[in-house]
Amino acid sequence: MITKKKLNSFELNSFQPFAHGIWSNGKIKIGDEETLSGRNKLIVSEFKKIILEKYTIEEIKNLTILDIGGYDGLISTQIEEVLPFKKMVCLEPRKKNFLKGKFVRNYLNLETKVEFINGNLNNIKEEFDIIFCAGVIHHVQDLNSFIKQISKLAKKSIFIENCSYNPKNIFLNYFLNKLNLKLIEPKDIIYKFQKKEVGFCGYKYETNYYDGSAIEPLSIVSLPNVTYLKQLFFVNGFNSKVLLDENNYFKHIKGKFRDYSASIIYADKMIKNNINENIKKMFYDYEYNYLSTVLSLNNIKFFEKYKFLHKFILFFYNKKIFDREIMLNLKYNYEDKINFEKAKFFLKDKKIYRSVRYLFKIIEKKNSDYRSCYRSYALLSFIYRNKNQGKIFQKFLANCNNKYPLKIIKDIENTYYK
Repeated sequence: MITKKKLNSFELNSFQPFAHGIWSNGKIKIGDEETLSGRNKLIVSEFKKIILEKYTIEEIKNLTILDIGGYDGLISTQIEEVLPFKKMVCLEPRKKNFLKGKFVRNYLNLETKVEFINGNLNNIKEEFDIIFCAGVIHHVQDLNSFIKQISKLAKKSIFIENCSYNPKNIFLNYFLNKLNLKLIEPKDIIYKFQKKEVGFCGYKYETNYYDGSAIEPLSIVSLPNVTYLKQLFFVNGFNSKVLLDENNYFKHIKGKFRDYSASIIYADKMIKNNINENIKKMFYDYEYNYLSTVLSLNNIKFFEKYKFLHKFILFFYNKKIFDREIMLNLKYNYEDKINFEKAKFFLKDKKIYRSVRYLFKIIEKKNSDYRSCYRSYALLSFIYRNKNQGKIFQKFLANCNNKYPLKIIKDIENTYYK
């Protein structure tokens, strides 16, 4: 005979799996992810710790939080137990997971003030102080768009726990990073001002067959490394730090059946998002240094004569001085680059005609070196700044490099006419 009690158990099991931790009312326990025992406790503990570092209890009482991809809502209720947020919303796109959480809370007679919503990010129209996102981003098809979207929703900070593309083996990870630095080539101007590091991502197929998988019937989902995530946060106006890296994460996990890597990252919104201004300053500083740093004629002639010693000489130069940057770039077009250095030297030596002659050699040559060319236009704009030709060369400069900081043309006067 099928009793009401049995039907209750049948229905409870029909909502399986309860795979993201243990629901409990003190008497009954439901769900246990054996392969990752301790995961929920770790995530909530790290979240509580960083929030209490940033805010007082009174401040927390006035904060709102959105849990994105909250599955059955277990973590949201666990956070509610330890931190008194003013408002907490748990957003879950899969209807089964939403109903699963609703059923188990009723089954255990659990009370909660968390607002549970079955929907996707496009349904969220308000901003929240904190965005919380655990075990989600490695199921996302377009990670770049996802981080951009949640960055717009976060007024203060973002907390993320995710699977990450990093071997837990320190030595393997070291060589993997070295290899990717070689293959990906971080040579943009920004790397003249900050450490050379690259982010990378693994991609794989994922269906929506299981409750904790992708939303679409078939997706290509991404598994980012920590650096890639930090880069995404930075370009969207957040400074981030790793709370737990891949090596430390699994020290807290009891189940050892799975061998993937995971990490926890916290990102604070920049008080003033002045990334564009910082980038413009990088452009200015780099190009200003290029025009205002003048090599000695003896050095220029030595480099011109002993081109084959180029790499050997660089080895002995201080990396912190801009002379080395100029010499490093000689290899891309030795003739034009050397002529440009001669032009700078003779301009500083007040031999204007000789300087202009070398600059003309560069800009009248077909297929001249691009960087030497636009810098020649800049220098000629300075030389002819009080004449009509100055405007002509400034126009050529704008054609050649419309990002070039024109303020330099005025500012280098102290270099050449002290």
